[in-house]
Amino acid sequence: MQDAITADIGGIPKLNYLNNGFSLKSWLLTKDHKRIAIMYLITVSLFFFAGGLYAATIRLELLTPASDLLETGTYNKVFTQHGILMIFFFLIPSIPAVRFPLFKATRRQAARSIRRSVIQPHMSRQASLGCALLH
Repeated sequence: MQDAITADIGGIPKLNYLNNGFSLKSWLLTKDHKRIAIMYLITVSLFFFAGGLYAATIRLELLTPASDLLETGTYNKVFTQHGILMIFFFLIPSIPAVRFPLFKATRRQAARSIRRSVIQPHMSRQASLGCALLH
């Protein structure tokens, strides 16, 4: 039985998205959607953990009534940075990752997913607006 990642000739491994170049340049300049999805997931996860560190700092500051860990101005900055990180660098980038699966097997499946989530709700809003105008 042939292994899924080895070629027929001499057991040479097939090129796939994980072993097609190991340098940083090959990862950053790739056009492969699976590599882009992996980098996207790693980046969003790093921002989530950075926001979590800010949240932990805020919680540690709120343990006691006195400003023991942070000064008032620093606390306000940490609170703002936590909000910006979690909204603009974690939550908003996570929406397309969940809404449009990046690991779709074929273009037809990806197009169907995009059509179902973007075009059809837009069309239903137009239809409901048209019905409202007719009444």
